[in-house]
Amino acid sequence: MRVNQGLAIVRAWQPNNKLPKPVFNELKAALVRSQPFQDQQMKVARKVGNKAWDTAVDWANKQGRDTATKREFCWFYDIFTQNGGLKSVTQPQRTGVTPHTLRRYILTQRLDVPLVGHSWQKA
Repeated sequence: MRVNQGLAIVRAWQPNNKLPKPVFNELKAALVRSQPFQDQQMKVARKVGNKAWDTAVDWANKQGRDTATKREFCWFYDIFTQNGGLKSVTQPQRTGVTPHTLRRYILTQRLDVPLVGHSWQKA
């Protein structure tokens, strides 16, 4: 089959440049169930997980502990997954926000509730 023939078939699946739901579901199911796709997903998840774990352990070390807790790992995993890391998160130049205050906030508060009296924001 030639490329132009293949493209004609694919374009026929997309009336008005929109993939119909049944075709989308069939392609998605075939892709998600394929071993190469799953292998790639696991490769990326492991890379992000390792980076999150290393960052969480570094955080714990700076708190005087040998290793990170599960909660700290999960928090950093979420930051790396959702934001791509910590580069986009900045601390405003304010007094009163100490590593202890931040640690207490991370470990004891719901993460969707703002730190009372302080403003944490994306750059």
